[in-house]
Amino acid sequence: MSDANQDLKFVIDAENPYNYQPQGFHPIHIGDSFSDGRYTVLHKLGHGKSSTIWVVHDANDNSLKSLKVVAAWRSDTEVQVLRHLEANFDEQEEGSQHVARMFDAFIHEGPNGRHQCIVGEVLGPNLASYVGNFWASERFPPEMVRRMFGQIALGVRYLHKRDVAHGDLHQGNILLRLPITWRTASDVEQDLGVAGEHEYGADLTSPHQPRYLVPGMCDDPYLLQLCLRQPHIKICDFSESSIPTLTDPPYLASPLILRPPEAILGFLEHPTLQSDIWALAVLCHLLFANGRSLFYRGDKMLLDMVLNLGKLPEELWTSWPGHTDFDDQGRAIRGPNVSIFLKFGFETIPEGKERKVLETLLRSMVCYDTQKRLTAEQVVVSEWVAEYCRPQMGPEVTYVVENMDE
Repeated sequence: MSDANQDLKFVIDAENPYNYQPQGFHPIHIGDSFSDGRYTVLHKLGHGKSSTIWVVHDANDNSLKSLKVVAAWRSDTEVQVLRHLEANFDEQEEGSQHVARMFDAFIHEGPNGRHQCIVGEVLGPNLASYVGNFWASERFPPEMVRRMFGQIALGVRYLHKRDVAHGDLHQGNILLRLPITWRTASDVEQDLGVAGEHEYGADLTSPHQPRYLVPGMCDDPYLLQLCLRQPHIKICDFSESSIPTLTDPPYLASPLILRPPEAILGFLEHPTLQSDIWALAVLCHLLFANGRSLFYRGDKMLLDMVLNLGKLPEELWTSWPGHTDFDDQGRAIRGPNVSIFLKFGFETIPEGKERKVLETLLRSMVCYDTQKRLTAEQVVVSEWVAEYCRPQMGPEVTYVVENMDE
């Protein structure tokens, strides 16, 4: 990027403007069209680390869909995974309702390179959205977490039955289904306003940059409030996913807090079904505990795992420099040897049966031995999901979600 563009301004809720360069993001404006004029851009849904996502009008069936335009530097493994899922789609299986689908895919040639484009349904905010407008605790109510976790578990079981390891099961990749149907651009604007066109200091003579940036709309409090009254989740973003037929599977790139010890220590390069289960346990804790991880972050994660779960398997143990702070039985030489597993962030679940069965479930999901780690099927049929999540998962269950700022 030229020196004249080193002072680009960031726009709130928009992507990093420095991503617009050769082999980077494709510059998009409201009104642009794709796939020989079939899809016309109406609004911005959001962005990820390697893509932007838009609401588009599909001229073929006069409907609105989402369009994900991937950075030119990304590989096309996501489309391979999504095509595999479409080829094995089963509407009768309940988990199918909790996995985002692909309706179309094509390549778009632009000034920054070749971009994989993925068309799907229009979805709402993700589970990383700020909920402090609705609850002073700034966290989801426990009964809502039970519903959402049960749905996520169903979705993961559906994926695993088709040999799909998601590889990146964090809150930002779990989206809420919209409880309303937008059929026209006017419908979208009536709910969310006209798409904003924000200047950011672009070089207007450069073909590599958009003239303006458009903030995403999925963090809109009104939209989030509508979705949370009867949450229905969809697992999305398969850019880090793996299936057995991939010749060049993606490396495990999930956030560190989601990774099992074998991945942290470099013994696991690619996503697996077993690494998904570990991540699913951490995700459960994140939803209950307002973003607090099941284990400490950073270089203390392995130390915290040992204090809470015991000594690592020998191969992992000897490869971890921190093992010298423990004796041969895995007890700390200095400092406390007290487990704090589920001691913080679970105040909304009182001591009693539910706490016990939830702890049993999570400990079985973060078992060091990958062969003994629970499967997604075992998670779905577990006592906690059956007794505490299932009652919240019916179509008749709704929640009161009030905006405290109104």
